[in-house]
Amino acid sequence: MKNLSDTMIVLGLMSGSSLDGTDIGIFKFTENSDGSDPDIEWLKTQTNAYPDHLKEKLKRSDQLPLESYFELEAELSRYYGQLIREIKNEGHSIDLVSVHGHTVFHQPDKGFSIQMGLGGIIAENAGVPVVTDFRNNAIALGWQGAPMVPILDHLFKSKADFFLNLGGIANLSIIEDKYTLSMDVCGCNQVLDFLAAQAGMEYDENGKMASKGNTDTELLSKFNEFDFLQQKAPKSLSNQQIRSYYIPLLRNNHLPVEDKMRTMVEHIVEAIALELKSGSEGHPKKMMVSGGGAHHLTLMERLKKELAAFNIEIIVPDNNFIDFKESLLMAYAGWLRWRGVSNFIPENHENTLEVYGGGVYLPANFKTNNKK
Repeated sequence: MKNLSDTMIVLGLMSGSSLDGTDIGIFKFTENSDGSDPDIEWLKTQTNAYPDHLKEKLKRSDQLPLESYFELEAELSRYYGQLIREIKNEGHSIDLVSVHGHTVFHQPDKGFSIQMGLGGIIAENAGVPVVTDFRNNAIALGWQGAPMVPILDHLFKSKADFFLNLGGIANLSIIEDKYTLSMDVCGCNQVLDFLAAQAGMEYDENGKMASKGNTDTELLSKFNEFDFLQQKAPKSLSNQQIRSYYIPLLRNNHLPVEDKMRTMVEHIVEAIALELKSGSEGHPKKMMVSGGGAHHLTLMERLKKELAAFNIEIIVPDNNFIDFKESLLMAYAGWLRWRGVSNFIPENHENTLEVYGGGVYLPANFKTNNKK
């Protein structure tokens, strides 16, 4: 479908694997007549914590009986749609909504990735066109379908050579001229938040607890035996892989929680360094860091020290970009899809396919102006 006009206001809604809520960003995209990257204006950002009952259901979404699963998906879709309508009722103009949805299963080796979020229900409740289900086009071609972020990272390639997102799962983009080597790296905030919950907290604010702990070499060695770390990129992780590998190791270990946290921090740093070693030769390079882990001072200090040995400087953008980069990603991917433009970056040099991820859902009585 073509754009409503040269300028569109797009709401991007991201629900991450750490289940800390829905991150929403509203952005104005202005198309340039010379075909260059669009101008992007940030209009609004907000995070909405999930209602407790909904969060608890989502934690168990991959274990539900089939009918209960679909009931929850419909409930979540209505929740998304009503959030968007509330924002519209505050006076915000929205031309398009782009929704990632809550990832339940991600198994590209088996040919699918499932994110909860029914586009038709969201569109009718929001009263706005919706794009959702982004990953499965790429997976049908044998790609990983994740991380999606390289399409956005290319807009900022003049600022950095590497892009690291420290979310529920840490993921990394290594920018090349015509493609991006992208990968999930290891567990991150999902595991750190699990440990924080053992201390009665939602998360370890600024990494204060981890800063008080000591690295346990035996536990670290077990973390680093995760066979995923030895796989070559492109590669992606599922929530089930994170839970099945890290959580038993932590539950079966009687170290103080601060030591477990500090050891997990060391594991994250070492896993990232392992992926960057081969790409850091030559002149000094820069890496931009985003996601909730960028606020974890213990993790960031340790990461800066480790990567300095590789001549890599860490760039930390402003808090809005740190916290809402993935909302911007979803808005941008949706804007591209609406305009009929590829929204996935090829995973290797040989791949020249243009991939248009996402299904489009229109609310009742919607009329669009297909400009020539």
